Amino acid sequence: MLWLGFYFPQLPLSIFAGEQAVPLAVTRREKGRDLIDRCNDLAQAQGIHAGMPLNTALSLLSSLQVRERDRAREQQQLEALAGWAWQYSSRISFDPLLMLLEVGASLKLFGGFSSLLERMQQEQPAAADLQHWALAPSPSAAALLARYRPKTRITDPGQLPGQLADIPLQRLTRRRQVLELVQGIGLASIGDCLQLPRPELARRAEPEFVLLLDRLLGRVPDPRPLWQPPEVFEQRLLLLHEIGQAGALLFPARRLVESLCGFLRGRDG
Repeated sequence: MLWLGFYFPQLPLSIFAGEQAVPLAVTRREKGRDLIDRCNDLAQAQGIHAGMPLNTALSLLSSLQVRERDRAREQQQLEALAGWAWQYSSRISFDPLLMLLEVGASLKLFGGFSSLLERMQQEQPAAADLQHWALAPSPSAAALLARYRPKTRITDPGQLPGQLADIPLQRLTRRRQVLELVQGIGLASIGDCLQLPRPELARRAEPEFVLLLDRLLGRVPDPRPLWQPPEVFEQRLLLLHEIGQAGALLFPARRLVESLCGFLRGRDG
């Protein structure tokens, strides 16, 4: 199998359609504080940046538009994009801010990987940005590389250890117990873990961590729930402000129509 992963780092911002003409920030809750998770270019130009406390950001820019991160809407947007991508693969899965397609069976149909990727990027909906991609033999590797080393292309499972070796363990898992355990024995990267004899690693670390590495390298199956398209297209776009001119509806309406067209193409409609 070959998995193509697409990472959408700006999705938490882009779901708020029609608000990009003003300084906009999305917040997250962490350790009892509201922090800036992401912000658009207009906000960055005023000194706002990710990780900044919300109170500090508002003291710098009182006109900053603030939205709480909406993971449910992010998932809805990913599924809407999957309806368009269904025409390229019938095996689609998700990670946070990631869409994964099994494309091994599609390469011959579309004339190879380069042709497939070029076609997808040419036909991508306006709401999508397919620049952060990675191709790998396992879905976990495709997801990790799309997020942290985009435009990596690996077709041979034997190349995975070398390509993943210098990626810090914090990029692989955020489980504090696992990180404290492996870092306590001097392991800081994926390569450090792979150099340790497997029986020794299995003895020192949790079995789930060893299984995580095996799935990453394609040594064992990585079962994932596969997305299935709905029978009927239905999608909504929340407008957060009153619209006073018909022209202001063109951008959100275009996004909905593009999603419908992608749904129809994916189902040969």
